[in-house]
Amino acid sequence: MEQSSPPLKCVYCTRSGPFSEEHVLARAFAGSGEDWVLRNLVCQKCNRLFSTCERAWARAPGVAEARIFSGPAGRPRKGIAYQVHPAENVFLLIRDDPVAYECDILRGFAQRQRPQVISTSGGLLAIAGATEDVSRLNTAVNAFWQEREITIQKRLSPGPRQFRVAILGYNNEFGVERIELRPKPAAAWLDRFPPRMDIADDSRMSVDAFGRLRFRVRKLNQVTELLYRMVREPCMSRPGGIIQATDATIVIRTLYDVPKVHRAVAKTVVNYAVDTFGHEWIANCAFRPALDYCLGRVGDPPGSPFVGRIEHPTGIIAIDSCPPERHALALCSSGSRAIGLVRLYGGAIYRVHLGEMPSGVERFKRSVWIDFNGHGRVPIAS
Repeated sequence: MEQSSPPLKCVYCTRSGPFSEEHVLARAFAGSGEDWVLRNLVCQKCNRLFSTCERAWARAPGVAEARIFSGPAGRPRKGIAYQVHPAENVFLLIRDDPVAYECDILRGFAQRQRPQVISTSGGLLAIAGATEDVSRLNTAVNAFWQEREITIQKRLSPGPRQFRVAILGYNNEFGVERIELRPKPAAAWLDRFPPRMDIADDSRMSVDAFGRLRFRVRKLNQVTELLYRMVREPCMSRPGGIIQATDATIVIRTLYDVPKVHRAVAKTVVNYAVDTFGHEWIANCAFRPALDYCLGRVGDPPGSPFVGRIEHPTGIIAIDSCPPERHALALCSSGSRAIGLVRLYGGAIYRVHLGEMPSGVERFKRSVWIDFNGHGRVPIAS
């Protein structure tokens, strides 16, 4: 009698599923290579955990700017690709203007103000970058008035109800009526001002690249205060549009969450190893500490971190000569230990220590380039 093969287990936590597709390189970086996934090998719980680390990596200083200016073209939503990437912490400072504006970065390094309403000491200020932005703003605001719901947080812990949604009561002050946990977000979102973002305007409402209404405040009750002002006070209008580079300064506020970024780098190398050598290869007990590091179960050992940076040439052509319009991944072993290398946009080289190799294992070297605005993966001769 033929026996069925045993079910696969998650390569990270060894659960028996349920599984979801895990991108070898995060979608934020992969471009047209986004179909490069591990199937039935990474469970949903680990996948959701890794998503938080990938977001920290995509928003890290240096990476965020490179991703905005030269990263993969933005994926269309509702058939519209509005910009390279939605940038939630990009502000435009215009010469002789004290207001810091929400903005998007368009191809060609052009800045475009988002349609927005800003609460200032002198009154409400409404601004739109183009005529069509006025209708986008009105559409988003009218839809919000129907539901009066705001996604205030996506919880970091995985689960069926990850989104905290505030429902506003319909009264003169639009106070928060209740807060619920839901499996899907509300159409409007709450964004906090980045730490150390010292601007005078404490609350604003804007429409992002995909038509979503976003409130940027320091505290939740400032949303209700802004709505109250919008009902009671007229808005002053100011022309917007494409701003000349000589008249504006772009301010990008991002945080570098080192532990999360390094875990995202480490799990990318592990994914590449699984894709290259198979899940049984990474299951060797020598690599268990690296897997636990990816899951956040262990930290860096003193003096021998799992993830570090290399400031000099590595001797691997695929890494050292990788052009800015491509990413590079490499796996190599001298026979005594296995390491992985990652380089994005021709920038810093991350080194990941996977573990000591079992005795008798031959040396190896595997490399790949990812042409994120072209044809995806580009194999490199070993």
